[in-house]
Amino acid sequence: MANGKVGPVSVRIIEFVKANPGIHAGEITRRLGKGRAGSVRETIRRLIDEGYFAKGEKRVVPSSKGHAVSPLRYTGKEYRSGYDSGGSLRCDRIKDRLAAEREEEARLNESILWAGTVIRAMVDSGRIAA
Repeated sequence: MANGKVGPVSVRIIEFVKANPGIHAGEITRRLGKGRAGSVRETIRRLIDEGYFAKGEKRVVPSSKGHAVSPLRYTGKEYRSGYDSGGSLRCDRIKDRLAAEREEEARLNESILWAGTVIRAMVDSGRIAA
């Protein structure tokens, strides 16, 4: 990305590698649990190409399932989130919709409780009248 700006997934990957130097791409994918493995690996390749990570010498480690992997190391290149708002407009619309659905569900639950009280009162009145 331009001017050291990276997206939220890239920031998370960079922070993860900073906290776990020597980790390899497959282990990052497993631990972060982000979507399809190919998309995370592609993001890691892009971060390597842009100079955020340096690859170490290939070696076999227990978590690599017998394959030779290149451990990653953060190079220290400065970065910042490319999203100033912390989310997209679509994300904001989804959050608003979910909040409205929760409010509607709360109103329906309140109506159900009220209706149960009213029905109980009608049953009690009928018993008294009978």
